[in-house]
Amino acid sequence: MLDTENLLCKYTLVEGDSLGRKLESIVYKVKFEASSNGGCVCKMTSEYHTKADVELKEDEVKAGKDNAMGLYKVVEALPPSKP
Repeated sequence: MLDTENLLCKYTLVEGDSLGRKLESIVYKVKFEASSNGGCVCKMTSEYHTKADVELKEDEVKAGKDNAMGLYKVVEALPPSKP
């Protein structure tokens, strides 16, 4: 789902290496909000849906979060495009 009016994107990962053997899917929600310095703040949430009888450990969740943040840091480091 892409809501351009509210600067919100929600998508679901249903296959791929990121899911490993424990996850059925991951639902990501990314929202951009204006900040007081003229830039923006990116708020992200992730919902992990595990396979039956599987429990995720905190370090596994942290590793997934760190992977996702790595991508956003790469994008953040890109020079701004010219209008």
